[in-house]
Amino acid sequence: MKKTLLLCLCAALTLSCNSTLSSTDKNQSTQPIPPDTKGKTRILMIGNSHTEFYVSLPDMLESLCAANGHDVTVDRVIDMGASLNEIIKANADNADRLFAFTDADGNYYDYIILQEKTSVVLSDPETYLENCRHITAMVRKNSPKAVLYIYEVMSPVPYLDKERFKETLKLSHDRASMVTRSLNNAGVLHIGDKIAEAYAGKNGYQYTVGGNDALRFGDNTLHMLNDAGYLSTIYTYKTLFGRMPAIPKQLPLCSGTGDEDEIELHEVDKVISNPGALTKIAED
Repeated sequence: MKKTLLLCLCAALTLSCNSTLSSTDKNQSTQPIPPDTKGKTRILMIGNSHTEFYVSLPDMLESLCAANGHDVTVDRVIDMGASLNEIIKANADNADRLFAFTDADGNYYDYIILQEKTSVVLSDPETYLENCRHITAMVRKNSPKAVLYIYEVMSPVPYLDKERFKETLKLSHDRASMVTRSLNNAGVLHIGDKIAEAYAGKNGYQYTVGGNDALRFGDNTLHMLNDAGYLSTIYTYKTLFGRMPAIPKQLPLCSGTGDEDEIELHEVDKVISNPGALTKIAED
């Protein structure tokens, strides 16, 4: 995986703290209703390196579904360091191809997950909303009843800077809720909140292993490592399907953080630092 270029291109985030948006409790939102699916379930994930980098959330989710007996395909449109609008422009041919597919049940995609660029989420809520609306309109031409999930991005700040971590996470939470309220049959995928719970030590989880952060790594941008990817995938499965999955012996996880390291099947108990605690965080 070619990670070095992305790390060099990352810029400092400009945070807008004068938000007039109100916070919405995640438990108060209306649960979106998935369409009646005949045959294969299809999921589309659109995002940048917070969707696929050291770990691949699409690969892990598809593998987890297969291990639980679900006939699921997870398509993806990914572009490193890009906003949703930039991702679609850079991958126009592939996006147009995916959006044009049809299915006999009237919905080619059953679930759509949109992950916006962190700096757009925190600094430009109007663009955040417009990008999500634009892509939703494109996808729903052939998937009118698909459930849309807005991926709540993680705080970009190291957890040790706890005040800024909390501040930026709250802003991400509020703006994901704001976008969701403007869309039909939509919900928030609270990835940022779940990662924060792990950092806070919920259910006995310890985020440091050998003095190193086991959840995220990066010089300029903090990307998910195996523990965070595992937690996010279990939580996503539970959110989409309304039940916890059986945990398979192996999942596609990263073998390291170097440019030559790849995503491969690894035994969960050997690679994830505390799968029991993380599974419980995903379930709560």
